[in-house]
Amino acid sequence: VGLVAAARLSAGMGNLPLSDLQRLTRLCMDWGLPVTMPQSIVPEDIIKAMETDKKSIGEKLHFILPVRIGEVVDHDSLDRWALLRVLAELQS
Repeated sequence: VGLVAAARLSAGMGNLPLSDLQRLTRLCMDWGLPVTMPQSIVPEDIIKAMETDKKSIGEKLHFILPVRIGEVVDHDSLDRWALLRVLAELQS
């Protein structure tokens, strides 16, 4: 789910082509990997947990986001609301 979330974030920022997002999602599904989250998971709780792990540098969440399949970039100024939106979209 994290890979799909990162790809959705990147695509939403205009950094990953939609075709690559669709391909990554399809590949995850083909490999039997989860691409959605249960409704019982609260997106805000995920962000709070992320703020205490390696994804947090200072007060910013740090992400590695794909810009195309096989290429990623460091991103350390992620919009918290964009992340909340993507996590909510991923709920099944």
